[in-house]
Amino acid sequence: MKNHSLIFILILLVLIPITAAHGEEKLNTEGVIFYMDAIATAENITFELVLRNDTKTPISLEFPSSQIYEIMVHNQENQQKYQFSKGKSFAQAIKTINLQPGKEISWQETWKDHGLSDGEYQVSAGLKAVRINHVASEPLSTTRTVTVPAENPVFKKIEVSGENGSYRVQGQAKPKNGTFYYTVEDGHHQQIQETKKVVSKDTSEWNTFVLELKIPDDHLPQNGTLILNLYERENEKIVHNYSVVLEKFY
Repeated sequence: MKNHSLIFILILLVLIPITAAHGEEKLNTEGVIFYMDAIATAENITFELVLRNDTKTPISLEFPSSQIYEIMVHNQENQQKYQFSKGKSFAQAIKTINLQPGKEISWQETWKDHGLSDGEYQVSAGLKAVRINHVASEPLSTTRTVTVPAENPVFKKIEVSGENGSYRVQGQAKPKNGTFYYTVEDGHHQQIQETKKVVSKDTSEWNTFVLELKIPDDHLPQNGTLILNLYERENEKIVHNYSVVLEKFY
């Protein structure tokens, strides 16, 4: 028994300096969820990044600068078309984000007038945190494919503002007969039935329009996305559909 104990102690003495020489132990980030959604139109791409704490304890994320995340877009030939941080300056000071159990935090960025041709693109996003709960952590990152649609001949430059059921939508339209239609749905229910919108009798020019939309509080989804659908009708057939996210609920 004494020989076995001596061997065990010697093994510990050998292992301890090896661990210290190779740096800190990496933190298990299971339960710390990071994901991204990317919504593309012919003009813009909107990125939404979400960090959620699915653990039972608070988490603290430490960043070496004021840059919280990075976003990049590559084409099918792996050529970089967009980098969020390019041309930006970030304060070189440690930043900390605290997140309670069951809570989440989200960020949204929009790449306006991207100039991309229609097709599929690879979007990658990563948090720049180097420590979680004061322990060195593996990078939190995610990648997904986004499809950029061809330019819509009827709708463009659509912008949404507002929240919690009250939204203002502004954009430009050039419908064939001077009118278009819209609905609002959440994937399960149609919150606003088909409504006709008269833009202008001059169909040769782009015309600015504004929609003021209101969804009652008790109709808002608990977990879902409100989507505005803009479209024309030709002989009762829906054509030139343009979908816009009004708000996401978690």
